[in-house]
Amino acid sequence: MKYVRSKKISGFSLIELMIVVAIIGIIVAFGYPVYTEKMIETRRTDAKEALSRLATLQEKYFTECNRYATGLMVIGVPPTCAALNIPWSDAAPFVSSDGHYAISILPPPAGPGAPCTAATCFMLQANPVGAGASGMQRRNGVSDGNLRIDHAGRKSWAKGNTAALDGNGTGMYVNGSGAIISWSAK
Repeated sequence: MKYVRSKKISGFSLIELMIVVAIIGIIVAFGYPVYTEKMIETRRTDAKEALSRLATLQEKYFTECNRYATGLMVIGVPPTCAALNIPWSDAAPFVSSDGHYAISILPPPAGPGAPCTAATCFMLQANPVGAGASGMQRRNGVSDGNLRIDHAGRKSWAKGNTAALDGNGTGMYVNGSGAIISWSAK
């Protein structure tokens, strides 16, 4: 008896291929927003590190000059107490180490609850708008929000620019009930 070999072609049918493409599309549709959110959170740590480092430099400046600095300066120019500047980066604009946030020293907050001057207080801010090459500190066209730290170690976040400034003159970002929105809030 002679066996006839079947010439069956193996492979994927068009329907099987379309099912796989549809499954990959569904995974990407759910995964991409999670990915972008995690990237925003990761880049936010760039601002936190920069503000913490600048706050430490402010305290060092205060120790040496008996007042806080009111501005940033380019490294290479020797800092002096008369200049009221602290070294920060190699060139302006002053940005965080990864370049995702613009860093600035703000004037001390004014108001009924803020009886301090530039000599006794400082307010530092990291602003994602227009900073960095990524341009990804935005969600649906809305900025991730500014981060701030002050002389008392208070840390606040504008959280998608939905926060308001504290009515007591602290310069911190608060939620609707007046509680400071911390850096760790998601």
